[in-house]
Amino acid sequence: MSSGANGTVSPSGVQTVAPGATQAISITPDTHYHVADVLVDGSSVGAVTSFTFTNVSANHTLAASFAIDQFAVTASSGPNGTLTCSSPVDYGQSSTCTIAPAAGYQLAKLTDDLVDVTSQVIAGSYLAANVTAPRSIAATFIRSQGTSCGGDGECATGHCVDGLCCDRACAGQCEACDVAGSAGTCSPATGAPRGTRTACASDGTVCAGSCDGTHPAACTYPGDSTSCRNPSCAGGTATLAASCDGAGACPAVQTQTCAPFSCGPNACSGNCSADSDCTAGNWCSAGVCVALLAQGQACGGANQCGSQHCVDGVCCDTACTGQCEACAEAGSAGTCTPVAGGPRNARSACASDGSVCGGACDGTNRTACVYPGSGTTCRSPSCSTGVAVLTASCNGAGSCPAEQDVSCAPFTCGPSACAGNCTVDSDCVAGNYCAAGICTPQAGPGVACGGVNQCASGQCVDGVCCATACSGQCQACDVPGSAGTCTNVIGAPRGARQACASDGSACGGICDGSSATACAYPAAATICRGASCSAGAATLQAACDGAGRCPARQTQGCNPYVCGPQACLGNCVSDPDCASGSFCAAGVCQPRLANGGACAGANQCASGQCVDGVCCNAACGGQCQACDVPGQVGTCASVAGAPHGSRQACASDGTACGGACDGSNAAQCAYPGPAVECRASTCSAGVITEAAMCNGSGACPAIVQDSCGGAVCNGAVCATTTCSSDAQCAANASCVAGECQPKGKAGVWAVAGSGGCASGGAGGVAPLLALALVGLWRAFRRRSAHRLAAALARHAVLAAALAVSAAARAQTVPVQPQFNADRFNPGAGSYDVLSVGSASVPEHLDVHVSIFSSYARDPLRLIAVADSTQQFRLLHSQTLLHLGASVALFGRFELGLTLPLLAAQSASSNDVLGTLIAPGEGIGDVRLVPKAQLWRSEILAVAVAAPLTLPTGNGDAFLSHGSVTLTPELRVESDALPVRVAASSGIVLVELQQGGAVERPMELLAALRWQLPGNLQFTFGGGPGLTNGYGTPRYRVFAGIGFDPARAVRRARPRPPILVQDFPMRAPAPVPPPLDPAPPLPAPVAVAEAQPPPPPLPIWPAAVALAPTPGLQRAVRDGHLALLAQVQFAHDAATILPVSRRLLDEVVRVLRDTPEIRKVRIEGHTDGRGKPAYNRRLSQRRAESVLRHLADAGIDVSRLRAKGFGADRPLAPNDTVANRAKNRRVEFIVLDGPKPDAAQP
Repeated sequence: MSSGANGTVSPSGVQTVAPGATQAISITPDTHYHVADVLVDGSSVGAVTSFTFTNVSANHTLAASFAIDQFAVTASSGPNGTLTCSSPVDYGQSSTCTIAPAAGYQLAKLTDDLVDVTSQVIAGSYLAANVTAPRSIAATFIRSQGTSCGGDGECATGHCVDGLCCDRACAGQCEACDVAGSAGTCSPATGAPRGTRTACASDGTVCAGSCDGTHPAACTYPGDSTSCRNPSCAGGTATLAASCDGAGACPAVQTQTCAPFSCGPNACSGNCSADSDCTAGNWCSAGVCVALLAQGQACGGANQCGSQHCVDGVCCDTACTGQCEACAEAGSAGTCTPVAGGPRNARSACASDGSVCGGACDGTNRTACVYPGSGTTCRSPSCSTGVAVLTASCNGAGSCPAEQDVSCAPFTCGPSACAGNCTVDSDCVAGNYCAAGICTPQAGPGVACGGVNQCASGQCVDGVCCATACSGQCQACDVPGSAGTCTNVIGAPRGARQACASDGSACGGICDGSSATACAYPAAATICRGASCSAGAATLQAACDGAGRCPARQTQGCNPYVCGPQACLGNCVSDPDCASGSFCAAGVCQPRLANGGACAGANQCASGQCVDGVCCNAACGGQCQACDVPGQVGTCASVAGAPHGSRQACASDGTACGGACDGSNAAQCAYPGPAVECRASTCSAGVITEAAMCNGSGACPAIVQDSCGGAVCNGAVCATTTCSSDAQCAANASCVAGECQPKGKAGVWAVAGSGGCASGGAGGVAPLLALALVGLWRAFRRRSAHRLAAALARHAVLAAALAVSAAARAQTVPVQPQFNADRFNPGAGSYDVLSVGSASVPEHLDVHVSIFSSYARDPLRLIAVADSTQQFRLLHSQTLLHLGASVALFGRFELGLTLPLLAAQSASSNDVLGTLIAPGEGIGDVRLVPKAQLWRSEILAVAVAAPLTLPTGNGDAFLSHGSVTLTPELRVESDALPVRVAASSGIVLVELQQGGAVERPMELLAALRWQLPGNLQFTFGGGPGLTNGYGTPRYRVFAGIGFDPARAVRRARPRPPILVQDFPMRAPAPVPPPLDPAPPLPAPVAVAEAQPPPPPLPIWPAAVALAPTPGLQRAVRDGHLALLAQVQFAHDAATILPVSRRLLDEVVRVLRDTPEIRKVRIEGHTDGRGKPAYNRRLSQRRAESVLRHLADAGIDVSRLRAKGFGADRPLAPNDTVANRAKNRRVEFIVLDGPKPDAAQP
């Protein structure tokens, strides 16, 4: 026997058997292989796994061959594509599948044995690896992106947009999925919006919007950089240019009067370059025409003055050019007046050499200075050391002649002259003159001289004898090379001649060598100061006045224009040409308009907002806003009536359902809802037209008519009045109590709840409640039950509440429901129990937050008034969230707030009420609950509250009373029983709705509350409705979470060792000794008033039993075991200081681990200082503060009592500081638990 590879034959090899014997052969393939064939004696016997040789009488051979297992890979595909896979496949090998979608399709999903493997497809191929069993591979195909489609479901992307499968929803106004070159990809479009998308706004001008291919969300509109109206000017009136408003419109036409300018080509000529560009009575100032100046006003040129004379820097009545006259004299500015003293301003100064010969204006002679003449001696004769100085007289031109010396030799000096032979010229012969007593020959031209008598010509000029008088301003007789000859000079006048007029500028005069009598001056066209403009002020150009002066500097404010390169811009092309606060109007800068001024663009308004044709204080884009409301023009205000301007009109079909702005909602129009009838029910010719109510979106539903079935009309209904079913009534009526009643008729139906029995009322409820309360009391009185309750109290609190409405009314239809169907109002206060308000108040500024979810089943039904058996469900279910928060103030007050939110609602739209359908969303009435605690004792608390609801809720969803309600309440709470009992009673003050008396809503609710880590409380509960009062459900379930952040912070402390003295445990056990000997027990320690913190407590080892500690001291009070604790409070307050938190945590641990302590009274004590009544209140508040701390830490409040005794029970006389400290203490009195003798070691 032999076998090929991958299998075995057993037995194998040569086997010898006895003749006639039998030999069985087993053929076994290897794993994942199978028998391919078996040859016996060379002949195939098939793929058998065993063979038996029988009656062996000759030699035989057996050979087996094996083959690997193969599996089929079945490929299947839906339409629009093919799937082929290689098959069969050897075990462990792979099958390659080829996916070929049809044109315009792509693979939607590929599954391999129902497992989605679409993500493994690569380049149209999928590899089914490691085939170890038959495989089934299936493909489905879907339209690919960019192919035509008829709905989202046809596309692989899930979006069929613009008739093509698109990569996304592509809902933007300026995007599309059929953009050329990117079909199937949502891309920004150009031109008009595609398909049914909203068209771009347009008024037919170039301002119309369009899609720009960049912004997909909305059309792009030309802004203020796009001109929609060219400027023009005609008849002295300019039409302003206008730019698009950026919203698809060109602003209204604006005009501008050009006066005092004339029209230019397109706008007013608002600037000038010469005076001729200005009208009569004006001159051109830095490009701006301004009025001519009056006499006496400062000026820079004659063209600026109405008199045409600008002299001495002011406008003057005459030219006023005389050397000794001026036009700016004090008291006569603007009038040319003779002056005394020196010439004014740039006029030529009087000639003077510093002697008495200098000239001056005498106040009479206008034209020239007056000079002393030859009759005035300017130098006296003298003689000394043989040299005589000749006498000299003024030359009448402002100078004293040069000094002349004469030698006396051979004579000597006399008193004032030489002792010669003459005293005067007449003593000498002709041709001589007397010089210092000596007759001396007169000199010829060019010789130095001191007077005319010394010259033969009789002319002594410029210090030399001159041939002529030579008195011209620009002549001289001492010109080098021609001394003695009168010659015209170049440059400054010589000697004592009058200087050329000059103010130091380029306008100064000089002698030019051509004129002998006068200086030459730069002409009036000579610029002596260039024009400039800076910082909004222009300096005017100035030219020489032809008399040696440059006019005074003149500046011109440019406002409302800005500076140009050298002058103000006297007109404008655009707003930047105008100063801040101005805009360009027809070439003229105008002040920006105040709110309320008519405008054509935002640039014209100081606010930057041009709305409704006026400057506005805000953008004011709401549908029901406007800035042109009479009486408020310029202020964005809500409007009543139709939207203003180009805002979208309110939807309307012409009926009473049409929308309008209501003056309160600025964003959109208000529309009448289902409460407004838009078509009354009518009956005519046996055909009844059903009444219709507005649909809330501006339309009245289509007319619905029904036949009376041959009956005549009876008013608004068919004549038939008796019936047994609705089918016997017209379509606008229903069968109620055997009569056809118009649908929506008032007084036919009443609103009720679904609690209790339909007709049983609440009569059987009181006994049931009484029995329940008695059973609860007895259960808590039983000791075993008490232990069970104590164990449960560590984790949960059982609460029961009976919710009863103090008043109720039946709501009738068709009045739109304006009442609150939600009767579950969980309190927001820290100690409130479900809907029952607590009389307790937490510590100052303690905050409590909560969220409740409630589900009510069938809270509202409609019951026929005439037949209570005829009814149907109006509100099937209602699910709400109640958000609550409260804060305590001063330990006496608490302010709470709740807000109901509708999460889900199921309502019936039965047409007996018309089209009333309660919406499934909205908020309820906000509820504010102020509370004040009036009195608090150990077992009783009394408070008053005044819950106030505001009509913020959705009345259409049965979530609002429709008016303000106030509910004054008296709240009482007691801890005297094993359970905390709280009750509140009040009266609801609310505006009455139409209706009649019905049963009061009443529910019985029970709940469990778990105290979770982090001071979270989880509440879960529910209960049945007990009456048929409206809003009473068949049953209600609820759950909620509350959180007290302040208490959570107080509880977040490490757990220290046990500090309570030696109480026995229930199961005695050996107490491990402490690591160190315990210190001796000190005397009872008093409560410290914000004293320095004590030293850290000793570290004790973990204890199974109660170990001694210095933190808690033991005493006996009235036969009870008492623990005295050093609890420290803030001075004159009930706030526990952090240093005492650790000690109180030990008390918590002892109470938690020692259930034998069933009742503890926490006593607060003070010293004797202060008023007794105040001390008792302070000690009470401190005891309550400790109680709350223990309760917050998880101790069942039923085990705790709090009592303040003030200074009534001192431990020592209040006569020393130490004794008073002892008396300030907190004691824990064990009222029900281990006795003093049982607590002894």
